Amino acid sequence: MPTPDLDRARAALAAGDAVAAEAALRGAPPSAQALALRAGVEAMRAEPAAEASARAALAIDPGCGLAHRHLAVALIQRGDPAAALRHAERGAALEPDDPGAHEVVAVAAAGAGRFGAAWDAFVRVAALRPDDATPWRNAGQVALAVDEHAAAAHAFTQALARAPTLAPALEGQARALAALGRDADAAAAWARLAALDPSRADARHLATALAGGHADAPPPGYARAVFDANAARFDELLVDRLQYCGPALVRAALADRAPFPRALDLGCGTGLVGAALRDRCAHLTGVDVAPAMLAQAARRGCYDALVAAELIDFLAAGADRFELVVAADVFIYVGDLAPVFAALAPRLAPGAAVAFTTEAGAGLTLARTGRWSHGGDHVAARAAAHGLAVASRTAATLRREPSGPVAGEVWVLIAPS
Repeated sequence: MPTPDLDRARAALAAGDAVAAEAALRGAPPSAQALALRAGVEAMRAEPAAEASARAALAIDPGCGLAHRHLAVALIQRGDPAAALRHAERGAALEPDDPGAHEVVAVAAAGAGRFGAAWDAFVRVAALRPDDATPWRNAGQVALAVDEHAAAAHAFTQALARAPTLAPALEGQARALAALGRDADAAAAWARLAALDPSRADARHLATALAGGHADAPPPGYARAVFDANAARFDELLVDRLQYCGPALVRAALADRAPFPRALDLGCGTGLVGAALRDRCAHLTGVDVAPAMLAQAARRGCYDALVAAELIDFLAAGADRFELVVAADVFIYVGDLAPVFAALAPRLAPGAAVAFTTEAGAGLTLARTGRWSHGGDHVAARAAAHGLAVASRTAATLRREPSGPVAGEVWVLIAPS
């Protein structure tokens, strides 16, 4: 039987090799250190036994830093970051020169909403691993989460100095620089990311937007990439943080119209519009390009049918007609409205209403956000070309971003009778 080797087990754990760590522990007597290492193996495998092993180690030696650390990991996995943070901090105090101890502090602190403590812990890890880009990247992501954009930009710059092609750091740097108003630098960061990964349609598009470029439409795959990535937190970001009110504005714009037998929600996202209009529609279909968003919409239970498709592809492929078509906060990601209205017109029942929001602007303008603004002349001309009359046009604030309120308009168009 191999001789137990606790040092070898600890080194294997630090390298992320649970199999080697377990082999090195085989036959070890139940000392505090051996039990703490066993907890580390179990935690690496997300096994519930990790908590009991760590507590058993602490019962033998309350000053075992590794046991506190691995108990913290087990508590994080159990969903108790506040308790985890107490043990993680104790473990780091007992082993102040071990970067792994401070990493656990950072993760626990972030989970507990203690972002300042998480930043400090990641910076400590960076000091202990001066050639490693990862702790700086993690520090930058923590700073971005609380809109500390200057700190984030600094952290991502430090990460890129150590790993110039680290994609998450390039993306974080681009977002932080854009939030600081350093558009040319942000555009350059997005362009570098696009060159590294040609599949990143979002990087190409945002590089163009921040450089003041022009485009009539987004690159293929842009909308799906953006919304699939944000689906899990979409409502929190849009409604809670940005006070988005598009669905309520659209509902108000349709208040004087009779209920609709068949309605279509273009770019339905997580179902915010569906929830706002469900009681006004006998049958409601939602369409979105992002499957992750549709999964959220399905959980809301507002739709009779949900379809994963590009908007124009969906419109062009079917023959059913609708008495109402809604597109809240959708055309800002589409660009020129001519192709949309061309595909939409044949799908409208006589006298159908088309209700949507736009961001205010002149003509068709690609903004630094990567979204488009649409002037009244652009909307009216594109609508008229396809027989759609403007029934109402109302100025409104669509959301409130850190830079200020986003001015927009709520439109209702009517199809020919």
